[in-house]
Amino acid sequence: MSNEVVEKSHAARPDRHWALSASIGVSVLLFPSALQAQPAHLPAPQWISNCIAQFETPAGRNAWQLMDKTPPSREENHRWCVEQWNRFYPSEAVTLEPTNQSTPQVPQSDLPPTILCQSHNQPDVTLLQKDRMLAGKNLDCIVGAFVSDLTPCAPRGGFGLSAPTGSVALVGVTDRWQDYTDHLGGITGHAVTSDRIIFSGGFNSPSGGYDEKWRFEVSRLSGKGLLVQDGKPEVEYSCRAADRKF
Repeated sequence: MSNEVVEKSHAARPDRHWALSASIGVSVLLFPSALQAQPAHLPAPQWISNCIAQFETPAGRNAWQLMDKTPPSREENHRWCVEQWNRFYPSEAVTLEPTNQSTPQVPQSDLPPTILCQSHNQPDVTLLQKDRMLAGKNLDCIVGAFVSDLTPCAPRGGFGLSAPTGSVALVGVTDRWQDYTDHLGGITGHAVTSDRIIFSGGFNSPSGGYDEKWRFEVSRLSGKGLLVQDGKPEVEYSCRAADRKF
């Protein structure tokens, strides 16, 4: 597919993804500047998978709803991400292939059991792989001082649902955002790709939708972590595999 063909296709139809970026500019979604910032050396399948993953976070889904728009299907996201790859890297253009129904996740055994993230004058953040099970699913968890009002554990490519009060215990897990729209309580989102580990946390109510409070992302290539909190400065971390002493 040539760059000219992609540009004509892009201009020929209204693009809801770009419209969303122009309307709210939420950093957790993969918009033009972020697309260009992705490492060019990533192979096309990984780059496209990362692109799709950005639109499947709770904040991404909620952003569409705030615009009174129905969130696009995964097939729409996939088509859009392939188009963007071909626009940015026309010499490595790919054809659109059928996509799976869920974001590809790195196998559970691919990560160390414990990842420790540290920052100057900040409490440590710990990522725990396969820390517990619920409903037959392995759950990864994150431990940090910024976490409150939920149990921060979720399956890869899915969401953990916490009770709204009391011990805010984990009461369910789901792989689909549609399954938590009627939930009242905390939501933990989690994804692992070939180059990133992502956790997000916020509160959902049936009447108000999802409100993301924090997001923690680690680059598996550089070991750098970034904490983004609602209304607070971003904090950078240095992350490494850690051995438990006991």
